[in-house]
Amino acid sequence: IQKSNNRVNNARSDLVMSVPQFTAHLKEKFCIEFNWRRDMFPKLAEIIKDTIYSCADIIEHKSNSFELYGFDFVLDYKLSPWLIEVNQSPACAERTEWLCKMLGNVCTEQ
Repeated sequence: IQKSNNRVNNARSDLVMSVPQFTAHLKEKFCIEFNWRRDMFPKLAEIIKDTIYSCADIIEHKSNSFELYGFDFVLDYKLSPWLIEVNQSPACAERTEWLCKMLGNVCTEQ
């Protein structure tokens, strides 16, 4: 849907926003004060937790490794998240500067 939207100039970058970009967009375009940590993160975490629990008995556990899942969500007009799909091997294309930094931090030892 979004890839064919005539308001999208560059589908590779215009359809991906960082949290600060998204909150600024909501404030600028819709005058919505939005705190991601308070307003969205708990909702996403609950959906992700419930999804993982619902299939925990069929997930193969491998020692000394981890699995990276990609959860795709869409937000409705009330900013309620809806799970579209879960990808077992998500595409980690480095489309934006902030995404490159985030993906680089995934495998950095702390």
